[in-house]
Order: sequence, then structure tokens, then C-alpha cells
Amino acid sequence: MDIYKNNVKMLKKCMLEEIKKYDELEKLQVNQENVFEKDGILFFTDGENTRQIYSKNQEKEIEILTQNIDPKKENLIFVLGIGNIEFIKRLIQDKSGMSKIVIYEPNKYILKYIFEHNDLSDVLIEGRVLLWWNCKDNTKDREFGYDLIAMNWTKLAYNIEVITCPAYIQYLSEFRRIFEAAKQKILQYFMALGNSLDDVLQGFQQNAENFIACMKTNNIYDVYHKYENMPAIIVSAGPSLEKNIDVLKEAQGKALIISCDASWTACKQHGVKPDAIASIERGVETYQYYFEGKQFDEDLVLLGPSLIWSQIYKEFPGKKIVINKNDDGVDGWWSSQFENLNFINIGMSCATVAYAVAELAGCNPIILIGQDLAFTGNKKHSSFTHTEFEGENNADEADGLMVEDIYGDMIPTDKYYNLFRYWFEDKIVANPDIQVIDATEGGAKIQGSTIMTLKDAVSQYCTKNKEKDLCDYLENREITPEEVKQKKERVLKEADRLIQKLYKTKKKTEDHYATLEKIYDRINEDMTQNQLIKAVKQMQKGDQIIQYMINQRDTITFFQQYITQTITYVKALGNELTPENVLKNLYAQGNLMGAVKRACVMLIKECEKLKETVEKEYGSYVEQQEG
Repeated sequence: MDIYKNNVKMLKKCMLEEIKKYDELEKLQVNQENVFEKDGILFFTDGENTRQIYSKNQEKEIEILTQNIDPKKENLIFVLGIGNIEFIKRLIQDKSGMSKIVIYEPNKYILKYIFEHNDLSDVLIEGRVLLWWNCKDNTKDREFGYDLIAMNWTKLAYNIEVITCPAYIQYLSEFRRIFEAAKQKILQYFMALGNSLDDVLQGFQQNAENFIACMKTNNIYDVYHKYENMPAIIVSAGPSLEKNIDVLKEAQGKALIISCDASWTACKQHGVKPDAIASIERGVETYQYYFEGKQFDEDLVLLGPSLIWSQIYKEFPGKKIVINKNDDGVDGWWSSQFENLNFINIGMSCATVAYAVAELAGCNPIILIGQDLAFTGNKKHSSFTHTEFEGENNADEADGLMVEDIYGDMIPTDKYYNLFRYWFEDKIVANPDIQVIDATEGGAKIQGSTIMTLKDAVSQYCTKNKEKDLCDYLENREITPEEVKQKKERVLKEADRLIQKLYKTKKKTEDHYATLEKIYDRINEDMTQNQLIKAVKQMQKGDQIIQYMINQRDTITFFQQYITQTITYVKALGNELTPENVLKNLYAQGNLMGAVKRACVMLIKECEKLKETVEKEYGSYVEQQEG
């Protein structure tokens, strides 16, 4: 096998991007007009300018480029340029320890030349090196961030190092853009890990309170491709909704219209009858603000996760589609008890719930209105949707974050709105065949969307009548007391199994915590290397316990934040074996074991409470049926 083919074979193991990029590299022809060697130095020419890829004194260049890299720490190293292949090899073999390395090569001619002339078996190491190249389209930047998450390299977020090879200075702005996009994806990942334990527990109990709703729900896949190539309009509650909601009535019957819970009243006031209303927040305030006392039509469909405030499902008169918010953890455990409760990625806002359903229904285009994702005109919401319960409708909650708006100006937003924006942009990248039209007429710019006025979008795309309303595709779900009894007994049995797992986790963490206390008593600044090694080996039992917790898919939700934070902190300490580092590592492990132990005690109580709640909901249902 020739050098090039062998390199490509290795590349495919350590690059997670689409296969067509290999084809692009395969077809590329490199000749003296692009890349050449002279006097042992590699050069690149674009026909007008010729650049030297590395200096004559490579040893000095390598020394300078690696001077800030501590091989005793496990870093996440971003490198601009693969042209100085000796530097890359040295970095991987001698300078970086077991760090993870991302190489970005912006010049495809240099990349092809390196692949044709160098054996990269010491460079393209699976699990240690990612190679990205030639990213001219900034809508693709975020795909690189997915690689870091898929490789579980986010744990090195506190140990990032950046190396720019001198000859690549002209690509620096491009590299910065990609690097910032990757960092933002890491931040998004950490923010999306989940809510606080209190929030998780609240959702846990509200799942139980929605026991009957989870049995009676229609299946989200009942709407799969029912609106193939029909437009959808997502109505959100942003300040700009006031600019164009009066146009929305023109789309009635010619698009799948899904309102957020906060914007349903505005729709009603303007003579618009949505097909569905989407909700997501678990707090009682959502019920009080947007549902309590409202007169909803019976042909309106409610879309939401299984953990929203239970009175919403109990009082809503129409058909419901209850959606599982997560495919693993306690939400995955809960949904596995119910045949019609399925997972789709519904994101973190009412609008993302609505979008996810429209996407599953096959809608194209998907039109967004009121989706400011920023404080347009210094307001949080449209005056049409704002309630007296919410206090002042201003941007007091802005946290100093600024983003580009659709007009190219800067506008205030916050980290949550920004997170929602990234969700939409990720969807656009993941499914480019769906046209997303931002008809908000204000607010933050959503990269990859088409900006139009709502009037133009309705005129161009809302031209055919729907065959059926959404509710007509859904069954009238009825359940018998006997079915409810059987389901209750199954849930109680599975809850007991969950409790036993939690007891086992609690015992493991208690025992290891006791071991850590004994090690703590022995640690002092005069310890020898052998004594430190012995202590570390005893502490490594904690790694096994962490792996055990990670492998428990139905309970990992409870501990994910603790584990991620601990691993990230320990990675930042580095691998230098000193009493100080061992002590810091011990503290981190001890805090983790103590937190998990306390959480297990709480969770066991919550599981027992869940059983009581399910029993209560069953009893209420039977009593209601008999009454």
C-alpha cells in the first residue's frame, strides 16, 4: 500500500466528518505550482506569493512552539497547520504527554502534499488526534465542536492550549473563528448537561404526577411526515411579534401553526387558531400564567414533555402528545414504562419543542416569528404576550452578552437565549434540506436561516390548504382501570429495582469515602514517590466507581454534573506526582463520593415518594371513573 492510501486509511479512524471530504482530497492534484521543496524547506505558492512553511532551524521553531506545553498535564491542544510535520510529530511523541490534539489545516494543497510524501502513522493516532481542514463555510464550524463531544474531550476544557505555526498567520482569523465555535459548542454542552439536582427531582416527581397523561398520550410518531413539504409557522413571544402577528391570519389553514404557550393568547386576540400549543417549563408559574382559567378549543393539540406541571395535562381539554425529554437517565427510565412515550430532541424552549414536532411532521419550510432570542427594543417579550404576573417587561435580566441582529447591529441577549439560538443553528446544519425562514423581523441573527418578512413568507409558501388539522391525525385515547392498574404495578416494580441500584451506589461511595479518609491521614509533604504511588493506586478505586455510575443509564442523570465537574477539575491538576496534587485529587474525589452518597439518600426517598404518587394518581383515576 502506498503512503497516501495508508495515511487516508488512518485518517478515517481519527476524523469524524462526512466521507465526501476524503473524495475531495482524492481528486486534488498537487504540483510545483502549488507546493514544492527547495534546500530541504517546504514552500507554498499561489502563483503570486510564495511562503516558506517552516524555518531553516526547525529545532528552534519546535522549541518555541512547544514551550508552553506541560507534558505532565493532559491538555486539549489546538494546532494551526500541519505543514511543519516534524513539529507535529515531536509534539505528539515527546512534548505533549497524553494530551488530545486537534490539527486544523486550512490549505488543502499542503495537506495533500503531506499525505503523499510523509508516513503519518506517528501522527494520525486514533483517540488522540483529530484532523480538520479547509473550512470556508462558517455554518460548518459548529460541526467540529460535535467531534470534541463525541470523543469526550470536553473534560479537558480547562486545559486548552493553542499553537499557531508562523507560516500560517494569514489563516489566523479563520482559525480563531473555528476555535471560538468549538469552544462555544463545549460551553453549550456543559450548559445542556442538565438542571440542578433540585430541578431533576422536581421533574422526577412531576413525571409521576403525570402518570395518567403518559398512559393516554398520543405517540409523537403519529404525526411523522403527515405534513410533508407543507410550511409550518412557529409563533414565539418575542418583542418583534407585535410587528407582524396581524399577517398570521392569512396563513390560517395553509400552514401547520404551532404557538408557544406564552403566545397563544396573542394568536387568539388576532383571530388565529393554531393547530397546537407547545409548553416545556416545569414550574407552577407556567400553569398560572398561560393555562389556568383559559378556554382552549378541543381541537387544539398540547405538545410538551412528561414533566410539566400536572394540572396542565389534567385540565387541558384537547388531545395531547407527551414527549420524552431525554433518552437516557431517569427520563429514559420513566418513558420505558409507557408504549406511546417516545424521545425526540425537543431542545430547551417552547419554540424548540414546536420546531422539533414540525420537523418530524415533514414540514418545509419552517417559518419562525416572534423568535427574537434577544432583548429587542430593551424588551423581553411582546406586549401582546406579557402577563402581569411577570413584572416589568424590560431587559434587566440581560447579562452583558451582545449578538449580531438581523440588520447587522449589536443587540443585548443572555446565555439562555443564546443557547436556544445555537440549537436552531445546529438543526439547520444537521438538516440542510429544511429551509428555516426567520420572519421575526427583528432580534438575533440565526446563522443559516433565510431572513424574510412574514408577509412575503406567507405569500410565497402558504399557498395550498392543509388536508387535515393536526388533531384529526390523532386518536381519541381511552384507557381502562384494569390497564391503569397493570401499568401502576409495573412502575412500582421498576421503581423498587431503581432503589436497589441506588443502595448499591450509596454503599460503593461510602466505602471509598472511608478509604479516602485513611489516605488523607497519611499524606504529608515528606512522602516519597513510592508512598505517593501507593496512595494514588488506592484512590484509583474511585475511577471504577465513576465508571460504574456512568454505566447505569437510568440513574446517571442524577450524578452527571458531579462527575463531569470532578473529572474536569482533576484533569486540570495535571499528572505531576506531588503531595499537593495528590491531596487536591483526594479532596475532589472525596467531594464527589460525599455528594453522590447524600444524593442517593435523597433519591431513595424520592423513589419511595414516586411510588406513593403513582398509587395516588391511580386511586384518583379509578375514583373518577367510578364516580
